[in-house]
Amino acid sequence: MVVTDGPAGVRIDPARDKDINTYYCTAFPVGTLLASTWDVDLVNKVGQSIGNEVLEYGADVLLGPGMNIHRNPLCGRNFEYYSEDPYVTGNISAAMVKGVQSQGVGTSIKHFAANNAETDRILSILSSVNVLYVRFIWKVSGSLSRKQNMDRDVSYNLINGTYASQSLNSYNILRNDWGYKGFCND
Repeated sequence: MVVTDGPAGVRIDPARDKDINTYYCTAFPVGTLLASTWDVDLVNKVGQSIGNEVLEYGADVLLGPGMNIHRNPLCGRNFEYYSEDPYVTGNISAAMVKGVQSQGVGTSIKHFAANNAETDRILSILSSVNVLYVRFIWKVSGSLSRKQNMDRDVSYNLINGTYASQSLNSYNILRNDWGYKGFCND
């Protein structure tokens, strides 16, 4: 399986060993700008274009879109995320994912839950979040996106003292409450 990063479109190395060609891809508007249009049809078309580039460059899965909720104005990746509003985030991300996946490639939602800092986010950032808050804020966006049966990169950070990827509570919410089935399930 070949994956490519790209919350704002495919990200590739323009130069390749033993190849004189230069490869380019489209730089699409960032998530916050797309969400500010409130135009799910437009975002779906952007997703289709991104999915087509993923396919053309021989990748299977786009590591995107970024779908965290804006909780802190200092979060270094807010530009990738759609909104502080879970309803807007859910609708726009569902349109993007549906567009990308319409081209026969997969998506992996990035930084889905409570990842609101960039510096040392993998090793030392601790997000202290009330479980009721997680259920309320991410439920709307999670419910809207689960219909797309997409993989989710929950987040890299610690949530209430446990890495998100190891948190049974995070996965219980995803699987039991929101119907997430996992990467390879139908």
